[in-house]
Order: sequence, then structure tokens, then C-alpha cells
Amino acid sequence: MNNTANKSANSKAHLIKLLHVAKTKLQMDDDSYRANLAAVSNGKTSSKELTILQLEAALSRFQQLGFKPLATGKKRLSPSSKDQPDERSVIRALWIFMAEQRFIRDSSETAFNSYIKRMTAQKNGGQGIAECTWLRDEDAAYVVNTLKLWAKREMIKALGKTGELLRHKPYLQVLKIYLKQKEADVGH
Repeated sequence: MNNTANKSANSKAHLIKLLHVAKTKLQMDDDSYRANLAAVSNGKTSSKELTILQLEAALSRFQQLGFKPLATGKKRLSPSSKDQPDERSVIRALWIFMAEQRFIRDSSETAFNSYIKRMTAQKNGGQGIAECTWLRDEDAAYVVNTLKLWAKREMIKALGKTGELLRHKPYLQVLKIYLKQKEADVGH
């Protein structure tokens, strides 16, 4: 099995486990559980038959019914070192950078995942992805780009008149100038 297929299988297995946890936490009987699966998957009643998007839709449905997959109140600000670096790591790094620059009011994990869900809901016709770890391919790239645009706007605002001249420059160029200015400010 290649690496991409393995990641897909792992995320599918993870989502299936979450659905079973949700079923238990919600004290849902088997018929109700299967009816909820069928409602989001054109009649499929086994979680193993569902696609990843259908599993995510089922999990979202269970969250609407009161399931909370993250029961901890911990605020996580650093990327997980368990996963290989990918776009999800870039997303988390951008979020942390923006939090450190005070571009974000609430830098908690809850706010982070809320942002991801909001952005992916806009892209996917109302169906948002609730966790950064569930992002894949196009959705992850889309969130990276939205964060870069947001960070660029904030850096331009922080740079004042100099920033206004950079409005049409690429993100990396604005970032270099912003960091150079921050370094110069610290030196004085």
C-alpha cells in the first residue's frame, strides 16, 4: 500500500473509531446509529461502507446531536511532531505565527478548528471539516491560502504606509519585509 493510500486508510479508520465513540457517548441504539449513517450516505448503514466525506458528515451530524470529540480544555499551540510535515503542519505553523504576532485574538485549538471548519464550509457548499488533522489535498491547500491572505493583510496593516505599497506583492515578499521591519524595531 503506498503512503497516500495508507494515510487515507488511517484517517478512515480514525473517523470510524470516532463514530463508534460518538455512538457510545450519545447512548445511541444500533438502529438510530445506522439511521443516522444512512441519512448522510444515501442509504449506507455500515461505517465501513462510507467514504471519508460521508464519515465526516456523519461525525458532524453526531456533533450536532451533542458529541464532543475533544473533551480537553487544553490549548495546543505547537504542531504535533508525530505526523510527517505536510500542508496541515504549514496550516498550524501559520496559525502559531499569527498568534505570536497578535493577529489572532483567540489562538486556542478550538478557535483554530473553528476557523478550518468555517473556511472549508465556504469551499464545500456548507459542509465544513471540523479538525485540522482531517484535512486532505485541496481542502488543506485552500486553508493554507486563506491563512496566507489573512496574514498578509495583517502584516500590511502593521507596516502602515510601507505596507500599502506591498498590497500587490506575493505573501513571501511581504513576510520578508515584515520580519526585517520587526527585527529593525527590536534593534532600536
